[in-house]
Amino acid sequence: MPPSRPEARPYLSAAIVLCPGFTLTPMSCFSDALRLAADQGDNSRKVLFQWEYAVAGEGGAVSSSGLEVRPTIALDEIMGFDCIVVCGGLLRDMGQIRPDLYDLLRQAHEGGALVVGLCTGSFVLGEAGLLEGKSCAVHPNVLHAFSERFPGTTPLTRKTYWEEGRVITCPGGVLSLDVAAHLIRTWGNMSRTFKALDYLLFNYENPRTYFPKRPYQERLERAATLTRDAVGLMEANIETPLSVASLARRLATTRTRLTRVFQRDMGETPAAFWLNMRLDIASRLLVERSLSVTEIGYELGFSDTAHFCRQFRRRFDRTPGQFRKLHQDRRDGAR
Repeated sequence: MPPSRPEARPYLSAAIVLCPGFTLTPMSCFSDALRLAADQGDNSRKVLFQWEYAVAGEGGAVSSSGLEVRPTIALDEIMGFDCIVVCGGLLRDMGQIRPDLYDLLRQAHEGGALVVGLCTGSFVLGEAGLLEGKSCAVHPNVLHAFSERFPGTTPLTRKTYWEEGRVITCPGGVLSLDVAAHLIRTWGNMSRTFKALDYLLFNYENPRTYFPKRPYQERLERAATLTRDAVGLMEANIETPLSVASLARRLATTRTRLTRVFQRDMGETPAAFWLNMRLDIASRLLVERSLSVTEIGYELGFSDTAHFCRQFRRRFDRTPGQFRKLHQDRRDGAR
């Protein structure tokens, strides 16, 4: 809970814990909003809000893009802060997290601190036992990994953030700005919130958030683990599609078993599903970006433009050029 005395300074103190392989965008969005709300102008003094950085692994923290950040406090010094913000990273690096972090999070939460998980920070909160019986905002790309690891938690993939029982979770990315704005408004005031977000060119009333549209999401949620893992690999290799045989090898199964289970769950073979996934993305790129047809085909793993155009026409009953012109004419007519 925020302090009862509105004159209390600082309004909020936050310990930002960086996990191994942490993602930069959630961390920078959250900390920059706090920084801008904390002082007059762009002076960056920790007046109205305070924050420090700790690392969850040994030594410094290296982001997923290779940037190394040095801590400003030791991990065991996060106790006593009003809020502990865990910036998650690559799931493959979770084994490098110090085990004592989970104890510290539990103790801090029991002591009344607010605990926040940004991006895959929700996995850390789950491992600490802070999400059992609760709902949790997660990124769609890690939905199935999260569901399998924490069956006692309800994952939400269409929420900018979720707050329940002094725990806030957020899928990450620029949505971390919404979490920061919520805390600044709740612990401080609305003028501080507008000041921070104005500097960041972010419209608080109409935040620029985007949830990926996955037309196969409902089928995927009911699918077997093998099918979900296969779709995850497909999504991760859009630009360099694999053969179904290679996909099966990566999933430690046979091509026959993969095809049988996948077709049962998704209603089409892995090859057909993967092709249609890429063509659906191509249709969005034709409308939303100014890349040439050849460039879009190349981005999606089609080395032959003629083959890309044939497959596109088969799915959408028009060529990529015709599809783009149709949507451009519709936009022009709506003006």
